[in-house]
Amino acid sequence: MISTMRIFGAILALTIVFVQPAPAALAQGAPFCGPGTTPSFTHGFAALKSALGPIMGEPVECEHNDGDSGDIVQQTTTGLAFWRRSTNTPTFTDGYRHWALLPQGLVAWEGSSIDPPPNARGAAPASGPQQGAGTPGIGSSGRTEAAAIPAISAGRRLTPNEFVYRTMDQPPSGNGWPCQTRNPSCGREDWWAQWNEIQENGWLQYRFIGPGLVTEGRFAEAIALLWLWPDGRELLQTASDHGVAIMTSPEIARRAFAAYRPANRTLLINPNFTEVSTWLLADVIAHELRHAADHATSTRMGAGYGDCVAREQIAFQTEASFVRWLADRQGGLPSSEQVSKLLSQEDFALFTDVYRTLTAENLNAQVEESYRAICSRSR
Repeated sequence: MISTMRIFGAILALTIVFVQPAPAALAQGAPFCGPGTTPSFTHGFAALKSALGPIMGEPVECEHNDGDSGDIVQQTTTGLAFWRRSTNTPTFTDGYRHWALLPQGLVAWEGSSIDPPPNARGAAPASGPQQGAGTPGIGSSGRTEAAAIPAISAGRRLTPNEFVYRTMDQPPSGNGWPCQTRNPSCGREDWWAQWNEIQENGWLQYRFIGPGLVTEGRFAEAIALLWLWPDGRELLQTASDHGVAIMTSPEIARRAFAAYRPANRTLLINPNFTEVSTWLLADVIAHELRHAADHATSTRMGAGYGDCVAREQIAFQTEASFVRWLADRQGGLPSSEQVSKLLSQEDFALFTDVYRTLTAENLNAQVEESYRAICSRSR
């Protein structure tokens, strides 16, 4: 699949696709393809490809059913194509931008909505007279789609080299807890129960990290906490150099905490887990930042079993290191009883997952056992 996902309830993940293979290289052994079958766009996906052209990339796997939903999905070199059974709509996303073929024609929108929102605009096909080379079409508003899209959403985007969004200017104090004063949760609960009640989805950059890292505003406190952790500071600076964007998205697996998608360097958070306690959200982000750092530094990139397992082992080791550092800093962690009585079910699901990681007698062996079936597909 196109991303590595942190799954709750069990330590499972899907394989990162670090490289974008040419179609000829996919002739044998492509995921979800039967004997003698190679990846191709068919039916609605073929029509969508005809409309989008290079934006949609080339298929790197055969289309397949997405679990119990009945939806059909297919990874491409630039994102994900999916057919929604409930709406009979072929759709493509690069992680932030979306296009769908409706009976009235091609529409486009940005954000976290899977289905076309009411304000989705009409878009000219790639072969249309208004289409410039390599750029999206012109919408019904009369503005070019490219002009209406924030820089971080431009598919295989360039790493931002200047501050163009709202910024957090000052780094967090090394002695305090990184909770924004305008957040009602600050000071109201113990540190382990504080969460960001200010769920802002506008883009945010960090002057103390660098312009390349762009996140939704709702993640500011978790980013600040990771900055206080020495290893987290290194991960964040690597993410900035690599041009990583962190945002919410319901498009990842329903049982996933988060996912990192190398195709457009996006770290996606399950919307059900954006309002958990700051330290638990930071733990989720730390896991995926390790995958982003591996991607940025071409480490553990292989498609084989060994690298597949090693990627997940180092990601869970990163989590464990963060939580141990935090426990030392804060004088210990809350108990499961405290968490279950005061916090949400989502918090408790994360806490249980963290506790399992911390108490593993042999974390590497535990991760390998959990990933054995998935990584065996990479042999």
